[in-house]
Amino acid sequence: MGPISSARPSEFQSSLSGDSTGLAVVQAAIKVLSGAAAGREVPLTKVVTTIGKPGVAVAAITRRQQAFVVHHVEGVAKPTLNGSPVGTDPVSLKNGDVIELAGTQMQFIHS
Repeated sequence: MGPISSARPSEFQSSLSGDSTGLAVVQAAIKVLSGAAAGREVPLTKVVTTIGKPGVAVAAITRRQQAFVVHHVEGVAKPTLNGSPVGTDPVSLKNGDVIELAGTQMQFIHS
């Protein structure tokens, strides 16, 4: 049986308190639904988190006070949000939204 998780607990400890911006940390994550990393959950602890593969397709998820937005950064294939293409203009995320990027589906989880 392989390891349960390759993530180190110390990488995620900052999500339990405030951060250097003075904003209260909101509990949010991206859960990978398909592909090689299916089942993995990535906490959104930074102001900007990029997802994807440079040179192929990259999107950014940005925290704005108590909300999160997603937008296209680079690559020919644009990400989709609940089946609709996402461009360079930020689009608000809601709990349960599905982002697809380069054939991988991810779900935005916001509590």
